[in-house]
Amino acid sequence: MSRSTIDQIAERRLNEMSAEERAEFEEGRQAVELAFQIGNSIRELREAAGLSQRALARRMRTSQAQVARVEAGMVAATLSTLQRAAQALDVVLTVDFAERRGVRTPA
Repeated sequence: MSRSTIDQIAERRLNEMSAEERAEFEEGRQAVELAFQIGNSIRELREAAGLSQRALARRMRTSQAQVARVEAGMVAATLSTLQRAAQALDVVLTVDFAERRGVRTPA
């Protein structure tokens, strides 16, 4: 008997959901993906700067545990946290909006 992969399990679960449940699931998935991408960017910038999580946390006036949670994508960082991270890493924080793939907004 072979084991199911996480993708197979997710696919089966999605097939059992109503359209409303799938939309809610997708919204949550996108939020998690964004938190992960932001955390990964902070980690890459921190490592490129040669900083430990503890050193970055001191610069941000927060805890090492909070930096670890943000880098792991376990929390959705607030805008003020992102601004403190950018300042501590000596980079500029930019926020951008883009159209969703395959979705046209009305003119």
